[in-house]
Amino acid sequence: MRRDEDGFDRHQIVDQLGLCDLAVEADRDARAVVDDVEDALRGAVAGERVDDVRPGERVRQVHDPDHDHDDDDLRVNEEGLRRARVIAVGRNSAWIVFDDKSEPQPASLRKTSGPMVVPGDAVEARAIGDGRVVIDTVLPRSFALVRRTGGGRTKTMAANVDTIAIVASLIDPPLNFALIDALIAFAEQHGVEPMLLLTKADLAGEAAADEVAQLYRGLGVPTLLLHPKAGRGIDELRRALSGRHALLVGNSGVGKSSIFRALGGIAVVGELSRAGRGRQTTSSARLARLEDGFLIDSPGIGDFGLDPMPPAELNGLFREMREPSRACRFADCRHLSEPDCAVLEAVAAGTIAPSRYASYRSLALGEVDLARPEGRPRL
Repeated sequence: MRRDEDGFDRHQIVDQLGLCDLAVEADRDARAVVDDVEDALRGAVAGERVDDVRPGERVRQVHDPDHDHDDDDLRVNEEGLRRARVIAVGRNSAWIVFDDKSEPQPASLRKTSGPMVVPGDAVEARAIGDGRVVIDTVLPRSFALVRRTGGGRTKTMAANVDTIAIVASLIDPPLNFALIDALIAFAEQHGVEPMLLLTKADLAGEAAADEVAQLYRGLGVPTLLLHPKAGRGIDELRRALSGRHALLVGNSGVGKSSIFRALGGIAVVGELSRAGRGRQTTSSARLARLEDGFLIDSPGIGDFGLDPMPPAELNGLFREMREPSRACRFADCRHLSEPDCAVLEAVAAGTIAPSRYASYRSLALGEVDLARPEGRPRL
């Protein structure tokens, strides 16, 4: 039953021989290989029954095993492809939400579907029977959030997003200025808008909460004080996110889940695998649909990081440092200990917050570890 076949086009072909289903996959310019459905699934190409074939695919339906296979029947799947949004990715599968549905479901990935999918990707997917779904095509991205790893490789973290919404707790866990400032700098570096969501103001005290909020609002960063369980700030957040395609970032314990529930978001935790075979990957997938936009949970703080750059370039990611840095004595001033540094003078004069400069200094010296952040409460 396994043999090479000449003359097949690059579309998937399915033969139904009695109780035996066969799938044919063309490997680029090589000849197509006939194989059984289970092997096709291991190859990340969905084996299908005749009735599940999408429009335009060629199918031969034969009930006699001695048939010469000369006749082709064209079958059309009435359901066809449906658009969906990727909200989490496993090793060989992804959680997706169809545009006309509200619940996430796992989907297999095909070798021919295009680039590796990431949260935020718009895809076309279809049901292939037995409750299974396969991603057929990754639609063109309007934007890809890419960072360089420590080994010099690039990693695409999200697609089609225009906002990074940073969730930070004012207390328990303690406020982490270094983490907030590093993520704002990351957003600046990648050309997306940062937004700051501060939680647990009721525990930290209103005066302290307002002081932090005013600091970041003064930098032009939209900042909201939220108490999701009590409903505080949720309507304002919904309006702020309207029309945005946002990625939510924050450590555990800061209130991300409460924000999702308050927004009416959907959440699922389950196993992602390759057609039920191979290594299992547990993934939490969360999506909040908003008017003309969406909010997707991030893969984790440890996946974020600034690309290596000289301090003189890093200061450009701190909005309040851009203007004073032009007045430094040295064009390549690092703003660390150099003489006649206008940035250090601005810090001493109070026009640059000590917490912001401390974050810059830690980043410049490579002392910020986003995966294991340290709290620093002083403004």
